[in-house]
Amino acid sequence: MIYNFRIVSDEVDNFKREIQIDADATFLDLRNAICDSVGYDKTQFSSFFMCDEGWEREQEICLEDMGSDSSQDVYLMEDTPLSDFIEDEGQRLVWVFDYLTDRSFFIEMKRSVPGKHLIDPLCSVSMGEAPSQTVDMDDFDAKIDAKAAQQATTDLDDEFYGSTEYNEDDIHTVEATFDIWPCNHRDHLSVFSAVQSTRRQSYYGSNMDPDAYGRTGDVVVTAGSQWTHPFEKLIFMPSEFIAGLEYSYNRLHDVTIGYDHNVLQKVNIYSGYLQNEWRNKQWGFLVGARVDKHSLIHNAIISPRANLRFNPSNNFNFRLSYSTGFRSPQAYDEDFHVAIVGGERVVTVLAPGLKQESSQSVSASADI
Repeated sequence: MIYNFRIVSDEVDNFKREIQIDADATFLDLRNAICDSVGYDKTQFSSFFMCDEGWEREQEICLEDMGSDSSQDVYLMEDTPLSDFIEDEGQRLVWVFDYLTDRSFFIEMKRSVPGKHLIDPLCSVSMGEAPSQTVDMDDFDAKIDAKAAQQATTDLDDEFYGSTEYNEDDIHTVEATFDIWPCNHRDHLSVFSAVQSTRRQSYYGSNMDPDAYGRTGDVVVTAGSQWTHPFEKLIFMPSEFIAGLEYSYNRLHDVTIGYDHNVLQKVNIYSGYLQNEWRNKQWGFLVGARVDKHSLIHNAIISPRANLRFNPSNNFNFRLSYSTGFRSPQAYDEDFHVAIVGGERVVTVLAPGLKQESSQSVSASADI
């Protein structure tokens, strides 16, 4: 089985990575794949924490045993397969990469593909620059003090005037996946679809301002298919070929009547991708490309990627990878709401002719 993890950060808004990895791989393999995708030093101490739906931390899977109480179970990354703790889609966990400041990535298992296996983890989506692995403690303390001062002011306002923010969300989600293995049991076709509907009643304001009440309707529809075909030998080496099509639709209607704010945005995205990976025990070559046609962008966007792996022996692993990504110039309901916190009358509109934000990532690593 293959797990598809989505990784985001609370420090960088447009940061996202998606890692595909075999369910029998260890947490250490996942840690190394994340480090490779963001260019982090693998010698730094870190830990995974399994989380509930509210991101409350539960069981820890650590890099090394730091002498914990013998009455407590200690799980080490290199000895713990992912499948021991992760079974269901939607499982959440955090990876704490900076223990001094408790900075972390938020990870969710978005999709599992049964009946398939990966020899090496694969970073399938790379968007945005990762936050620095370590931070200057003086700068960090200054930010903490600033947040504390801001919170103290907010608490005072709340005491006199009531809460400045209120949301009541009604979210419904439906997902379906249909997997087909033809009679040769080699090819694999997966067809999937998902719909999520969000209805939100909100209040973003201060001083009990009656004009700050609003409502949001957000509908997201995704559908697609993926075909996988293994080759015993393609040109010079065994390989696995993957092709896929995806469609995404988003309808966002955001209204705050008191501020004359009424925005209706519809976005359609048509996508296709091709990828081929040649691999054996010593070498691995991956090339692929994704094409996205966004309804708010005039031209189609092509995002190529490539990866080279070399294992001269079981004790050495060298990797070189290149990937690209983009962020579309569309608005999200948070963009509208943050402008009116505090009662300001601000209307947010997209400027004409906006282009996508693009990123390119090159990484090299060596495991010895």
